[in-house]
Amino acid sequence: MLHRVANPISGPGRLQRLARRLAGSSGLLWSLRVVWQGWTRYRRDRPALIFATSPPFTNVAAGLVLAALLGVPIVLDMRDDWVGSPIFWRKGRLRRAVERWVEVLSMRRAAAVVTVTPASQADTVKRYAHWGRADKFTCIPNGLDLDEFRWRAGRPRQLAGRRLRLTTAAQGYRPNYRDLTPLLHTLARLFEWHPAAREQIEVEFLGADPHPTYQAELARLLPAEAVHYRGLRDRPALVEGLWQADLFWLVQPRDNVTAVAGTLYEYWATGKAPVLLWAEPGAASQLVRDHQLGAAFHFAEIDGAARYLEQVLTAFQRQQPIWIERAGIEAYDRRQTARQMLAVWQRVLDQRQGPGA
Repeated sequence: MLHRVANPISGPGRLQRLARRLAGSSGLLWSLRVVWQGWTRYRRDRPALIFATSPPFTNVAAGLVLAALLGVPIVLDMRDDWVGSPIFWRKGRLRRAVERWVEVLSMRRAAAVVTVTPASQADTVKRYAHWGRADKFTCIPNGLDLDEFRWRAGRPRQLAGRRLRLTTAAQGYRPNYRDLTPLLHTLARLFEWHPAAREQIEVEFLGADPHPTYQAELARLLPAEAVHYRGLRDRPALVEGLWQADLFWLVQPRDNVTAVAGTLYEYWATGKAPVLLWAEPGAASQLVRDHQLGAAFHFAEIDGAARYLEQVLTAFQRQQPIWIERAGIEAYDRRQTARQMLAVWQRVLDQRQGPGA
């Protein structure tokens, strides 16, 4: 039985508009409604466990309260790092203190904690392993539905057109999150070396448009017909757009060293274009290198990134494109990761019942 809890601040009413102005992007009011409806609906017919996935991290707080009220175990799915993340350090001192306290409480109370990369798990275990059993912390990677990509596995790979198409499917290209500056500087450097490359490259955004400042910079670097803002698409159109790329690119948020963007798995599953990644040394760059998906550079390594782009462009011009392979992506299929998550839930339930139950 599925029961969705509507956000109390959504809707056209005057009170909702006022609540949105006061609450901003906070999910606190929604979380309070989740706790209330969870308690009223399930206090007599209690669930076996609570599963809380985050971000937003208000989900964790709501899950903790509900688990305590109902007297059932809670499993936390921490898809992004919380305390110590770049977003965490941009918050005020009081907010950080409160969130530290909530994370400590969460880790102590949770029956199991799932992280999505080995680096994130290592950091979490280092801070909290003294609270709980040895198997309390499990790494289950982010993944994707491979069925969306399987029919393309035998499709002949070919170049998209006369320009080398540089495609990103990530969201959030804005100054305080995914800073587009490394791409802009890399393109500028390549054009210094090879002015004719302006007519041989196009840049494509599959998804939300980048910040207007970046759009203005791209307009100065490239002809108007060489920059494409496709907007949000349904999944079949998005996957088809990925297949048309000649080079995938992605900028990782700064200081985000333990996370791997789900977009990287989609690039890999496409099994065609290589990846150009800007990131600090960490989980994302390691994934690219370990599986030979392309090249990863620090944000400041502009010359290195420009040299790699030059290499891909030269191969494109010679009609000898650089391709990547899909080998290994099966480990990240959501069917596989779902089985791993079910195993965690079952272990929690078995521990709760105890031996001989």
